[in-house]
Amino acid sequence: MTVKVRPRVTLSRVGLTFSTRVSTARSLAGRYVFLQRRTALGQWVSLKRVTLRATSAQTVAAASFRFTLPRGTSRVRILLPQAQAGGGYLAGISPVRTVVR
Repeated sequence: MTVKVRPRVTLSRVGLTFSTRVSTARSLAGRYVFLQRRTALGQWVSLKRVTLRATSAQTVAAASFRFTLPRGTSRVRILLPQAQAGGGYLAGISPVRTVVR
């Protein structure tokens, strides 16, 4: 029997710098995630691909990056595709964050 679980993905922001962390039972360092923005039509569009790096905790991979969003209100999230998560894992999606610029 195969059990698939969803990785824990977080997204935070300070100024123009975004930070993401992905927690799984094994390290995902070297894998990538996408920063996505919701359009006015309700679709998610990938804006930036970010490579994860290893952290001191063996089961956590993280990345910090800068990105300038358009003026106004944007709804953003981080997506870890299932292909990057690996066997036994589903795609990971962070909670949606509202960013006002």
